[in-house]
Amino acid sequence: MKVDRAIRRATEAHHSGTHVLNAALKKTLGDHIKQSGSLVNPERLRFDFTHFSRIDEAEMDRLKSLPIKLSVKTRRSKLASYPGRGHENGSRSGF
Repeated sequence: MKVDRAIRRATEAHHSGTHVLNAALKKTLGDHIKQSGSLVNPERLRFDFTHFSRIDEAEMDRLKSLPIKLSVKTRRSKLASYPGRGHENGSRSGF
């Protein structure tokens, strides 16, 4: 069996996106947010979650900008935290 690298990378990116989206939802809407399902494949991701009310326009605007900010912060954090092969310094991933 041979794994297609492009498909694998696209799937990994969407999987990471579920973590980023979950963090953005909790930061914007509150810690009561719970993931209730997801679909991750090379083309897209779907993230199902519980929340007690409709998301208003202001919350949606914050949500749309926050994942990009979190993604950049996480990427910088990983670069700074994982010199060489990784966990030699006792660091852990952000997810």
